[in-house]
Amino acid sequence: MSEAAVEARWHRQRRRLAPLPAMLVGAVLALLLMLLALFAVLGQPWMGVTLVAGENGYPVVHRISPFSEAPPSLQTGQVIVALVHPATGQEISLRDFVPRQEPPSFPTYAEHNAYIQREGLVASALQGEAATLLDDQGRKVRVPLQEDRPLRSVPADFWLFNLFGMIAWTISLAVWGARPRQLPARLLCLSGAGFFMATLFNSVYLGRELALPESSFLFLSRLNNIGLALMLVSLLLLLVYYPRRLTRLPAGLVLVGLLLVYQLNEIFQGYEFPLHAYYVPVMLLYLAGTVAAASQWRLSREQPLDRAALKWLFLSIFIAMGLGLAIYFVPIALTGDTIFPQAAMVGVASTLYIGFAFGVTRYRLFDLERWWFRVWAWFMGGLAVVVFDLFLMAILGMQPVVALGVAVVAAGWLYFPLRQWAWQAMSGTANASPENSLVEMVETISSGVAAGTADRQWRRLLQRLYEPAGITLVDEYLTGPRIRENGAAMDVPLLTGRGALRMNFADRGRRLYGPGDVEHASGLLMVSRRIMRVRLAEIEAARAERDRIMRDLHDDVGGRILTLLRNAPDEHFENLARNALQSLRETMHALDDAAICRLDDSLDDWRAECQSRCQDMGIPLQWRQAVPAGDSTLSIRHHINIRRILSEALTNAFRHAVPETVSVEITGDGGQLGIEVINNGVVVGDRDGGEVDVLAGRGLNHMRTRAEELGGMFSFQLFDDVARLRANVPLSGVTS
Repeated sequence: MSEAAVEARWHRQRRRLAPLPAMLVGAVLALLLMLLALFAVLGQPWMGVTLVAGENGYPVVHRISPFSEAPPSLQTGQVIVALVHPATGQEISLRDFVPRQEPPSFPTYAEHNAYIQREGLVASALQGEAATLLDDQGRKVRVPLQEDRPLRSVPADFWLFNLFGMIAWTISLAVWGARPRQLPARLLCLSGAGFFMATLFNSVYLGRELALPESSFLFLSRLNNIGLALMLVSLLLLLVYYPRRLTRLPAGLVLVGLLLVYQLNEIFQGYEFPLHAYYVPVMLLYLAGTVAAASQWRLSREQPLDRAALKWLFLSIFIAMGLGLAIYFVPIALTGDTIFPQAAMVGVASTLYIGFAFGVTRYRLFDLERWWFRVWAWFMGGLAVVVFDLFLMAILGMQPVVALGVAVVAAGWLYFPLRQWAWQAMSGTANASPENSLVEMVETISSGVAAGTADRQWRRLLQRLYEPAGITLVDEYLTGPRIRENGAAMDVPLLTGRGALRMNFADRGRRLYGPGDVEHASGLLMVSRRIMRVRLAEIEAARAERDRIMRDLHDDVGGRILTLLRNAPDEHFENLARNALQSLRETMHALDDAAICRLDDSLDDWRAECQSRCQDMGIPLQWRQAVPAGDSTLSIRHHINIRRILSEALTNAFRHAVPETVSVEITGDGGQLGIEVINNGVVVGDRDGGEVDVLAGRGLNHMRTRAEELGGMFSFQLFDDVARLRANVPLSGVTS
């Protein structure tokens, strides 16, 4: 029976719960457990006096709560040497007693057991109506024990631990809710449950004021250890079974076996590991995970998709767990002391699950798409409102209606912008707004169609939007975009349909392609092809209109000018008609985009015209030419504009100056032409009774416009009576 048939049969036999309801049930259960944990903390005997370890081996009063009923005789800094048992009157010494210490931090079973027993002994003195403290001066201070511990007295670590546990639990639960039949999703969910379990029970005894009864403390500590073991063993098995199965043994059997060995050894305190009885097994599990990861890496050497998923999986697990080991477990094992508080270690460890969320959006870990993150984010938004609402009512005593309104506003201002930022960071989508992207796409495709480079511009557009690690042209006909190699690449047809572009790994290799990318690329392709068709229709319509104008000019205007030329009464009108006919021909040539002329022919024409005009004015012409023309050609537009720039320059020289000579220099390097015209004899003041201003005429503006029309630059300078005009024009139309 095929896998699909097995899946279908399973669905028929068992009704599946949708991801969101599954997350809701799990979150409600977690909230209820957190509420029970809070009640357990609030139900502990409370003096409102915080003791910390002192320098002389005895604890000192660090803080007295404003809600405490302690007498004024108790002051901060006061050294407490013992507690007096309320029934027997026995003095219970507090020498070398460190309040709120973590039981598994002791390196040996003997030290662990001794601390638990001493906690129980200290807790026995915290019974009845009041606790009696004995200070180093021999004074006894009676502090009432309150049954209703205020909520504000709950330490911040309690809330932080449960927050971190909730994050891990909801992420892992969301993965399982989306893929309940997959073994990796189940293992991740188990690890999240273990993380939540560890932080939950740890938070209860972290919330104690001074000490808990031995049985209660041992029970909470044991459940904390079981949760930690469940988390670590599940993560180890995740590396063993994902993405490739390294063993044929059933995962459930291996899981139960490892947990039994792990926990039975701790419960019955069998084998005591050297260096540290509780934390060395944690390090050994980390090393075992490293070996499993290396095996997975070796097996996936021919599987780029598995390699991509493994990279993110390894980063999430080994960085988070490695940091946890480095800042907490290893320092305790080696020195008996910590570098960072336990809450920092738990916070770092919780980033492991946030890393999985990144992996789902970028590399489709556990075969999940981006919709999973949206579902989880929306669920967390609702959960944030509920938790914040309860917080406001419990801590600040707000009315339910007011608290709900404040919670909704706070979530809207804080959570949703944070969620949007996280989504952009995870998904790696372009920062450009859709409006700007659309405008840019229209401009890019339109310019590409006009220049005959539509497919090249399409490639640039895809390159910018998806930032693929590589993009190649494939000779394949496609009707639309499609994903290849499970998201490692995506093929997108060219606009012209002559082949396709294959893009490897989106966002410079940071994520895989998903169905959302196919949908997005399909939309881009459809719009771009419509833009191309519209632009082609515009070009065709313009060409048809240009052809019509050329026919009219040739048949109508040209014929009439020829008639004028033949019937001209004298040479003056004949020259006028001949010039008009020449201008008409140039205009018609300019309308033809495909018309070109040889560069050396153009240089000869420009030189002949300049010589003719200077000869008519009786002014010598100095013509210098340094252009490697060869077989180069240029568009008729270049030919006409440059000729008219030269003509206008000579006109200015004759109109605004009395030059002794005119110098024209044409230079070029194959990429552009430089035109320079210099004449002397400029008259700035009165000439023939009139005011002359060489800068006031339209000629300079016309020359500048013609140069800029070709993509070039124009400048005019006046030094005393010498005028210097220069234009640089790129030869984009020149071909060799």
